[in-house]
Amino acid sequence: MKWKPFFTWKGWLLWSNHFYGICGALLAMETTLTITHTIPSLYLLIFIYATILFYYSYAYLKESKIEAYQETKQTIYNERVDWYLNARPYLIARQWLIAFLLLYLSIYSLHFLQLIYSFNIAEISVVASIVVIILLYDFPQNNVFKQLQIRRLGFLKSISISWVWVFICCCLPLMVANKQGLVHLSNSNYIIYLFQQFIFILILAILFDIKDINKDADEFVKTIVVRYGVRNTIFRIVMPLLVLYVWLSMYLFFRLHPSFIYLFFPYLIAVLIIVVIYSIQKRKEIHDNIFLIDGLMILKACIGILLAAYF
Repeated sequence: MKWKPFFTWKGWLLWSNHFYGICGALLAMETTLTITHTIPSLYLLIFIYATILFYYSYAYLKESKIEAYQETKQTIYNERVDWYLNARPYLIARQWLIAFLLLYLSIYSLHFLQLIYSFNIAEISVVASIVVIILLYDFPQNNVFKQLQIRRLGFLKSISISWVWVFICCCLPLMVANKQGLVHLSNSNYIIYLFQQFIFILILAILFDIKDINKDADEFVKTIVVRYGVRNTIFRIVMPLLVLYVWLSMYLFFRLHPSFIYLFFPYLIAVLIIVVIYSIQKRKEIHDNIFLIDGLMILKACIGILLAAYF
């Protein structure tokens, strides 16, 4: 077994999904600080980090297994898949450890059973929608019904990814804060804030499909980019969404009356997204796309945390 690929910075940070875990934990901290002006519990941040780590590792472990059965098929070399094939024993053992950690945190540290028991109909519906999305994203695997997978249904794929991320990183911390009496989720400002976060992540999800356009087309995965092409996707979908994101941010600025420095925040993010849009069309490496696109989550979260803490 080749263990050399495991001992690389890309293997440790990117392919093993620690980078995504950092993104999720920072978004959760940004949301909690912005809305409640309090820091989320360490247990909650670890839970969000570990949940993202577990799910993405599960998804890529399955993808690497599929690739292993398709060795005779001519495909473009995928460094991440190769790393998963080599590090598979370690990752499976880690999955079991993470599963036990999540179970312990859910029951004994975060008391999610009591939290769920106290949910109203709206909150139960939100949680149920997440469960349905997770179940239908890759399933069913049967060839007859395979076209019904959410990941193959264009807009629905990107929307589902964005909604799950917003729930885990934004809704869940606010639900916990709501039960602690720190915030009331019925406030329209908070709902608009969550929608703003959803639009931001939706833009990133759409952009990330650009690098996979050829692969998705070959596998009949009808992403937005496959359906409309790169240029139309950018100018007819991403740009209007970016304008909506800035408009929602400005609306919240005038509703919440924060420090004037908040006014520049959405414009900075918009400029960075435009820079990334042009950069990713010249860069095809997976790690470049992760840093450029998903790295915006870390950058946005860090700026948001600093603004919430000091202004």
